[in-house]
Amino acid sequence: CKASGVSISVDYSALPISNSAKREIVANSTNKRLVLAGGDDYEIVFCCSPEDSSVVKSKVEEQGIAVTEIGRVTNRGDHYVSVIEGGSIMEIEDTSWRHF
Repeated sequence: CKASGVSISVDYSALPISNSAKREIVANSTNKRLVLAGGDDYEIVFCCSPEDSSVVKSKVEEQGIAVTEIGRVTNRGDHYVSVIEGGSIMEIEDTSWRHF
């Protein structure tokens, strides 16, 4: 975000979460944070302009690939990724892997 001069807002309720992960979250709500930064579940995240969103989604889905809109890129200026749940920003500890 910092290099691009943008911020990102992720809607937690829009994340495609497996049924087994949902069961773990129900069993222990602290597991909610693992969905954001833990495990080895790989997905591709990409951005496109709002104007191109429906065309991109249609083209990708033609290939049999599910696409889920999970957030927005903003020019809010703080250069952070915010995760929103129920209208409130979730407090999350950054536990993601640092390659360098």
